[in-house]
Amino acid sequence: MNKWMWIIIAALAFQGCKLGVDQEDDGEIEDVVIDSSTDTSAVVDEDETYNLIVTGTNNIITLKGDVSEINIKGTGNDLIIDSDLLIDKVTISTDSDTIVVSGALETVITQLLITGSSNAIEVYDVGTSTDTGELNNITETIQN
Repeated sequence: MNKWMWIIIAALAFQGCKLGVDQEDDGEIEDVVIDSSTDTSAVVDEDETYNLIVTGTNNIITLKGDVSEINIKGTGNDLIIDSDLLIDKVTISTDSDTIVVSGALETVITQLLITGSSNAIEVYDVGTSTDTGELNNITETIQN
């Protein structure tokens, strides 16, 4: 096979892999990157605390385990928080993304930053939020 065929095979082999995940236990919070743009359904279930970075579009992503930060840079993604009760920071810089919790989970987002538009977030409580976009819907289910 020629050199180009090997490059194509290698590119296909790496397609859909988790990027930026370090197998060493060096005490740092690892990044998990979802960069698919093909209506993918994914479950992220890491053993250690992780940061989620979504650069793809139109994905349905279920989050299990301990998520420290979420950074959404892709459009039209649906994130379902399945087990985490505290997320330190969520940043949404694109449009039409959704974050919800599974069932009656009492998830708190400490800091929320939205610069995109037409996003929907429904969690138990949000500590501080900055919304510079348009038509974003932030719903807190906490009962005062």
